[in-house]
Amino acid sequence: MMCEVMPTISEDTALSQRGSQSSSSDPDSHFEQLMVNMLDERDRLLDTLRETQESLGLTQQHLEDVIYDRDSLQRQLSSALPQEFAALTKELNACREQLLEKEEEISELKAERNNTRLLLEHLECLVSRHERSLRMTVVKRQAQSPSGVSSEVEVLKALKSLFEHHKALDEKVRERLRVSLERVTALEEELTAANQD
Repeated sequence: MMCEVMPTISEDTALSQRGSQSSSSDPDSHFEQLMVNMLDERDRLLDTLRETQESLGLTQQHLEDVIYDRDSLQRQLSSALPQEFAALTKELNACREQLLEKEEEISELKAERNNTRLLLEHLECLVSRHERSLRMTVVKRQAQSPSGVSSEVEVLKALKSLFEHHKALDEKVRERLRVSLERVTALEEELTAANQD
């Protein structure tokens, strides 16, 4: 705060007419007034200083409280974070295992789909190769059926019997092929032995 400016002392005629006694007391009264004003200003400054110090003390206390709260929160965070991190890691590993299981299941389903496609292709091949015998089977069944139309069950039975018949034929062909391969192997061994002799 600024000191109050003292009013300017004017030397007017009224003061000069008062006499020598009053003129000698004017500088003293002016000095006294100046001292009073300075003391008042000092008191105001001291009050302001005291208020500022109290405010600073409160602010420092508040700062210490905030620092304590911050440290406490950091401790809580550092103690909770590893547990949370471990839980998240465990959950991530579980999700990875589930993902691997689903990928295996998808692979199995793809393989099954491919097998089904191959079986369908094989069935189409069998049907196209043996269409004539199938037609004859269907005609026979239609003749036996009173309604004249083969049911799905009858067609499936016909396909099953045809499939089993050709499966047996395939097994016979495979057996003959195996016997032939064994004989060829034996003859090759005899030929190799004869060439060495």
